[in-house]
Amino acid sequence: MTQPSTHRKGPKKHHSFLTGLTIGLLVIIAGLLFVLHMPNLKLQILRPKVPETHRTSSSSEPTLPTFKQLMGTRLTSQRYPVLGAICIPQTGVNLPIFKGDTDTLMNFGAGTVSDPETMGQGNYSLASHHVFVIAGAAGYLFSPLTKATVGMDIYTTDETNLFTYKITSITQVQDTDLSVLKPVKGKPVITLIYCLTLEGPIRVIVRGTLVSKTSFTQTTKAIQSAFSGPWNQIPNAQLPEVGIPAN
Repeated sequence: MTQPSTHRKGPKKHHSFLTGLTIGLLVIIAGLLFVLHMPNLKLQILRPKVPETHRTSSSSEPTLPTFKQLMGTRLTSQRYPVLGAICIPQTGVNLPIFKGDTDTLMNFGAGTVSDPETMGQGNYSLASHHVFVIAGAAGYLFSPLTKATVGMDIYTTDETNLFTYKITSITQVQDTDLSVLKPVKGKPVITLIYCLTLEGPIRVIVRGTLVSKTSFTQTTKAIQSAFSGPWNQIPNAQLPEVGIPAN
């Protein structure tokens, strides 16, 4: 009987051992390379590359628009030319100010009643709708002024300056009473006008006295946040259902 050869399987075992050893070394080397490059991978995730067009000359952080630039975009995006904006944070009023008080203009914001008018001077009079019937009416245009109380702050801006008024009185007059538009002796005032009811002749007069005038770019974060919130305008689809004009 021929003895089986013991020399043929040896080379195959040796070859398999070398192959396994080589694969193992490659896996170890790949693992070491991955670990060594982990900091760079994390850095790329946490600090993504900023396009050159968004870099400043002294920083790699993106350039953000200033508050004035942001408000400028908001104001110029309106359908009609605007003079500025009015904001009463405690009531929810936040609207663009238009020149004139036509029914159409007051569908979108507050309008100046007299001509000429200069913000921060004399009797700055604005009118807008008190909205009825439609859903959410209490939050649109000058409707939230029903929540106004003496002592609240009224803010207006013309993009250059911020004017702060303090509410001093809330009264009611007939729609034929134009005395509320006359100049007031002493400090400049603001007069906000809206209808008391849908078809009645009574107008509500919210009067405030000018407290301060500051640079628009130096406003506090709280005021910036209030102005940069959404306008309390009426959704376009509901515009035809607005109540009567405020003047």
